[in-house]
Amino acid sequence: MKKLFLFVVLISCVTWAADLPHLSGPVVDEAGMLSSPQKRALALSIQQFYQQTGYQIQVVTIESLKGDVLEDFSMRLAEKWKIGNKETGSGVILLITKQERKIRIEVGDGIEGELTDLQASRIIRGMIAPAFKQNNYAAGIASGVQAIASALGGEVSLLNTPHFQKTPTPVNGLGYFIFILIWFLLILPFFFKGKKLRGRRLLFAMFLASLLGSGRRGSGFGGSSFGGSGFGGGWSGGGGGFSGGGASGGW
Repeated sequence: MKKLFLFVVLISCVTWAADLPHLSGPVVDEAGMLSSPQKRALALSIQQFYQQTGYQIQVVTIESLKGDVLEDFSMRLAEKWKIGNKETGSGVILLITKQERKIRIEVGDGIEGELTDLQASRIIRGMIAPAFKQNNYAAGIASGVQAIASALGGEVSLLNTPHFQKTPTPVNGLGYFIFILIWFLLILPFFFKGKKLRGRRLLFAMFLASLLGSGRRGSGFGGSSFGGSGFGGGWSGGGGGFSGGGASGGW
């Protein structure tokens, strides 16, 4: 009976290992939390940061831990992918589990002094989690990556790009002005006797209303000139080591 129990445990461990995602690029988005243009823009920015600084940031989202422990899963992932340089241990993994609503920043053993556990915790609680609570996953991930890069003495500019910005809703700013103008143009004709004047003002008001409607339909993340969600190859771990440094959180 004891041997059977150990066999079941062993099989479970093998199954967990088999569930680890495949390293296909700087952004592995198995949970579908980013659009294809956002994944492409983020991947290109991370690769550029890596080429400039030697620090390798890896973003990975999964749908569920399937009963696994977040930190255990993250360490197995780190051991498999070996993000970062072997000599300098310069890798960082940003792991997000959608179903459990958990976040983990796994820090390479060579840069734990640069990106401390406290800093990693603050990045999760102060930047990623607040955006996630508003279902703004792209902005949360972008903020997290930027903060990690900043802690390592570099820079990744993402939030100022169209891929990670939300178009203001028509209720604010210009949209509110158009709404007032439409109301004014619809009411004003009734104080005039000319039918032509009424008709022209009504047509103009309808035109403005169509603009307002198209603005509402177009709200959300901006378009992109990037195509696809894949990565052009050449991305792999460099033998980086991890010893459990980092922080965990949720939203």
